[in-house]
Amino acid sequence: MKIEVYLKKIVRISVLCIVILTVTFLVVLAHKPSTRKTNGVKLLNFSTGEKLQGYTVWDSQGKEIDISDITGKETLVVFAMKGCKDCIADFDAYRILFSLYNSENFSVVFVWDDKIPQEQLDKMNIPPEDSFSAKGKYKFTDWVPSYYFIDENAMITAQTTKISEVAELLPQTTVNADNMMSLSGGVPILLGVSGCGACKKATETLEQDGTDYLYFLQGEKLNEDTDENIFIDTEKLISKAFNIKEYPVYIYVDSAGNVVIEEK
Repeated sequence: MKIEVYLKKIVRISVLCIVILTVTFLVVLAHKPSTRKTNGVKLLNFSTGEKLQGYTVWDSQGKEIDISDITGKETLVVFAMKGCKDCIADFDAYRILFSLYNSENFSVVFVWDDKIPQEQLDKMNIPPEDSFSAKGKYKFTDWVPSYYFIDENAMITAQTTKISEVAELLPQTTVNADNMMSLSGGVPILLGVSGCGACKKATETLEQDGTDYLYFLQGEKLNEDTDENIFIDTEKLISKAFNIKEYPVYIYVDSAGNVVIEEK
């Protein structure tokens, strides 16, 4: 009798373990990027520690260059595809990445499978010369968007498909007046976080004063109810660039060309 009870317990535990493992596997599988459909196009594969080289891309002037020559410094390469829903979902981040993290020592460039959505990039102040096209000859990654960090010799130092991990891997930067001009067109920025009462009050004060500004809201995703004058920064990329810990803050360029940060 005791043996039967013992065996039943073992069976129950075994079944429970199988169920847990199955559920865990399905959850992991659901969050794992699926392999892209190649449609006869060659699918490339580059890994961390390898050199990103050996394949031609075309710049905005139609010039052919090896992908290893698109930059000569540490760079974040964004591999994307026109019309890709996941790429479009990260567009708000692209605007901030390009504007605030381009510097003498670091750059952000885009490599598109084929056509370049320049009309959309123009709205983010990303110029044509910072995009390259594979012209449909091959797909550099098995998932878009994919993000590759390379050093000055085009060696891959890190790669991810998640914009949240990109935020963690970004180097510290120093924001200047040119960066601010690229991000906001010279218009002052109010930086806040979702759920911040003081941030909402600051927007009301600026509205009452008739101040021209752009409101960047961090930690919130864009939805149909989001005001069209609000820009979203889900990964707090602006805070990282300016090393900001408290909110709201007002950021602008003074008459001497200095970037000024004021608590509101």
